Amino acid sequence: RRESQSEPGGSQKTIFISCSALIRETKLCVGGEHQAELESLLSRLAAREIQAEAAVKQLMAIVGSTIVQQAGLSAINLQKGILP
Repeated sequence: RRESQSEPGGSQKTIFISCSALIRETKLCVGGEHQAELESLLSRLAAREIQAEAAVKQLMAIVGSTIVQQAGLSAINLQKGILP
């Protein structure tokens, strides 16, 4: 998964994280009303019933792009060992 994030000063940085990691992190950022739908999306991705790009589009449709971006930043910080 490739995602552009704004850095201080307005520059863009491309980050790479797995789609499943992004969905799992998104689950931590939202309430119970989205959990079943996100779990289903994660299961379909794991079963290869859906491609990663389509899964990300559905993820953004479910929770919105702002939450997906925040989850992406959290996942990258977790990988790097940086606290949010």
